[in-house]
Amino acid sequence: CIYFTKTTAIICLSSLLALLLSIVLVRMMGNSASGNFKSNVGSVDIELDFAIDPERGQDELRSSGYFFNEQGECRNIETNDRVGRFPSQQKYEEFGAALERYIFFLLRDQYKMIEKIINSTSQDTDSEDDAQPETKIDSKSNDDDDDENDQKQSDTTTDADHENTQSNSEKPENADNNQLKKKPEKNGKPPRKPRATRSKIDANKLAKARIYLSPNYGEKRTLLLLIPGSGAVRAGQWARSICINDNLAAGTMYPFIAEAYKRDWGVILFDPNGRTDHGRIYSDEHVMFVYERWVEKRWLSRPDCAIENVLIVCHSAGGMATTQLLNRKTKYLLPRIRGVAGTDTFFGRASSKQVQAVYRRYIVNWVTSSADVGTKLSDTVPKRVSAGHTAHEYTSAAAFKHIFSFFDAMLKMHKSGGDSKKKDVDSGGGGGGGDGNVNEVQKDLKKKKDEKDEQEKEKGNDKDENEENAAAEQTQCDAENDQNQQTDTAKPKDEMDVD
Repeated sequence: CIYFTKTTAIICLSSLLALLLSIVLVRMMGNSASGNFKSNVGSVDIELDFAIDPERGQDELRSSGYFFNEQGECRNIETNDRVGRFPSQQKYEEFGAALERYIFFLLRDQYKMIEKIINSTSQDTDSEDDAQPETKIDSKSNDDDDDENDQKQSDTTTDADHENTQSNSEKPENADNNQLKKKPEKNGKPPRKPRATRSKIDANKLAKARIYLSPNYGEKRTLLLLIPGSGAVRAGQWARSICINDNLAAGTMYPFIAEAYKRDWGVILFDPNGRTDHGRIYSDEHVMFVYERWVEKRWLSRPDCAIENVLIVCHSAGGMATTQLLNRKTKYLLPRIRGVAGTDTFFGRASSKQVQAVYRRYIVNWVTSSADVGTKLSDTVPKRVSAGHTAHEYTSAAAFKHIFSFFDAMLKMHKSGGDSKKKDVDSGGGGGGGDGNVNEVQKDLKKKKDEKDEQEKEKGNDKDENEENAAAEQTQCDAENDQNQQTDTAKPKDEMDVD
């Protein structure tokens, strides 16, 4: 009797949970702009830098009964109302796939970004000369139907790429770029085996993905890396639900790209949510592969590299991929890090004192909060401030303006020589980890800066000596007057505080 009662209770409880789950799924069906989400529509002051053409590139979207107007809002073709409830989750996913392709189209057409396709079998379709992007309209092929396009692009791979692939396959499994040196036996014991490196990416963990590069990004002084979170978002997106229910400005990376272009920065969009042939997602490996292939190998490792500053924006789960990148790539990357902006993300543990210094100096995490945007919330490392919004998916758009103010301030501080006192970032205080010595690269960057300063100094020597003396006397007089009138000194402001 007791057994029967327990069994009945378990069955009833399971049925109740199944009923509750079905109710939740029904409410989520189509991801309609109802309930709490509807209250957030239009809650962020952000807009596109261009007007959307309601016709161009939207044939596939219009076949579903919707289109995007000039403001980037998804509207019903017949009623001009916002998106309502889709007939089924399948219809919603189909529309989401069409939206994904439309976002890719605008990246190529509006921002002239170069598309690169990474495939788990062909490695990538990269060529040494970054040709201008194609501007195909309404490409209806999805990730499962792109084999033909992938094969066409893979034919553009250069002989140098094949040679690099072959030479890498001949290296020992645990070998890094540097040759392993044999150590003599100590106290009669055999030398310790070298620690396995993780710099070599497992090809089985590279999913089919699309990344986007801004034209001539390697020739810019500053490079911006944009890393989305997990889920149904691909390159160029922060949140698909916002794109559908609110607007493209808040849900995509378009405003971030536009602001970067205004400042003449290079931009790379990551696509860490592709699935491998086995259906698994390896975000960290994707981010590491793209960095190694299109940033470090091609540009940062070159002695004549033009890139001096690297900035990162990472949302949600993108923070962990950023952590792995900082921990593993210290030689060329860390000396160039000027700012890392997380949006309601989480960072892992720093593996060395060098990375800890980056956490303290350069990382700010804008998190969900009802406080005004930029309000300091804690003294944790990395620093946490308010994104000015209580919805997780809106944090990137809500903190957008403050993030670029933060980046501008950090770049200005570095340019004025503020980073010269941060020796702990360069030397790491003897900490281990990473893939090389930061000092070597930092010296090269400092040498370039010293040469520029020397040129400025030579130009300044041509000034009239009498004018300099007069200016010095006036300065001294002003300083004495200020000293007599001043009662106290202003406390220096924390360099990382965000207004």
